[in-house]
Amino acid sequence: MPGKRTKALSGRAGGTVVGCEAALFKAGNALAAKMAKSLSACASAVDVCVTEKPNDATCVPKAQTGCTKDFAAIDAALSKVGDAVAKSCASPVIDFADVVNAAGADMSALAAECTALGVSDISQPDQYAACLERRTMCDVEDLMRLENPRADELLALGGRILQDSFCP
Repeated sequence: MPGKRTKALSGRAGGTVVGCEAALFKAGNALAAKMAKSLSACASAVDVCVTEKPNDATCVPKAQTGCTKDFAAIDAALSKVGDAVAKSCASPVIDFADVVNAAGADMSALAAECTALGVSDISQPDQYAACLERRTMCDVEDLMRLENPRADELLALGGRILQDSFCP
């Protein structure tokens, strides 16, 4: 929840840390929602081809075209995370050190998790954005597998893969 750990900061720094936290929360949620919608749309389109139209030679290519559009939407959502972080969590709006330290949003507490995702330094806004993007992607992919055990197979038929190499 944005703002819980910002009481030790006062004035402008405290307010901007809360604003940064809110932007991170909103950007992460928007990415997760777009990914879930797009992955589901791609898998569903391919599933229709496999289960309902197995003899329709045009079905899978049409689904693949749809999957390309779905993954383009994910790419667009990814770029919005970086944009949101740059707008609300970077200089001159805020010194990102205020966000990273324990008196701020304590993003430093996530250093080990981010390192496991291949982002070894989160002391700068763009580095933290990369970690947020990767963690969100891994979580949504795991959820997709829980909801649809055939997700990997269906997305592969759609010309896509579910597992990003940085996911644990």
